[in-house]
Amino acid sequence: MQQINKRSNLLKREVFCYAITAFISIMLITNVFVYYFGVTAMMNNTSESLKIIAENLADNVSYQTHENIISSDQQESDDYKAIENYFTNVMDGNPLIFDIYTLRPTTNPDIMTFVVAARETQDANGDNYIDESEMRPDIGERYDVSAQADLKEGLIKPSTDNKIATDKWGQWISGYAPILNDKGETVAVLGVDESASNVVSERETMLISLLYMDIILLPIFFILAFFMARKLNRPYQILAQGMQRVTHGELDYRLPLAGSKTEIMFEKLFNNMLGMYDNVIKQFKKNKDDDFNN
Repeated sequence: MQQINKRSNLLKREVFCYAITAFISIMLITNVFVYYFGVTAMMNNTSESLKIIAENLADNVSYQTHENIISSDQQESDDYKAIENYFTNVMDGNPLIFDIYTLRPTTNPDIMTFVVAARETQDANGDNYIDESEMRPDIGERYDVSAQADLKEGLIKPSTDNKIATDKWGQWISGYAPILNDKGETVAVLGVDESASNVVSERETMLISLLYMDIILLPIFFILAFFMARKLNRPYQILAQGMQRVTHGELDYRLPLAGSKTEIMFEKLFNNMLGMYDNVIKQFKKNKDDDFNN
């Protein structure tokens, strides 16, 4: 009897552990898929939005005005201010945009030069020191694009970064679009930057949301595992109940038919087994009595 109870409790613990392991594994796998596809969707949405903004801006920039801006002393010129003010107004209406700028291609396909940049030089971090990352690029300042295939593609058609890009100003997700002249030739590429920290922040928010969801689900999983283990352990408990009565000499005892269909089936099997055992004993006694009488 004790052995049956021991095996019953062991089975209950094993079922509980297996169920919890399965639930947690499913939860972790689900988290990975949700996070991966969620981050991918956020990245795609951000990139696509920046590309559309860049395309719309490029269509509205006068290429003649842009082509008039050549030397660094023109940052206060009317032409420069006209484009700069246009970019600034767009940024004011889109707080997530960090900067809007234009780059002019050169004879070297890996080098472009800055023309207009909306974000002015400022002490962004408040340390009373203007470092390189806080300075607006000068007109004609060279920019190495050898490692930025997506930006180069912006000379041909609207494009966007497929991954976070890094330069001396920071880390960005950007959209690009060509500025065309009347002949349909590209005279510059327009870029729209959003700080990668925004994307990172969205990722962190998603991770925190998943963590909260896991915290909510874990107690539910433990409860489900407990009831699952108890239900699967029920046949052993039925056996223990019946064997306890039988081992005390109640050979005519039969389990009451109650519970679920599975439990009733198990109870019938147990009762049939006892019935067969009882018939064997009765037949044995009858044969013994017949032999004694003869």
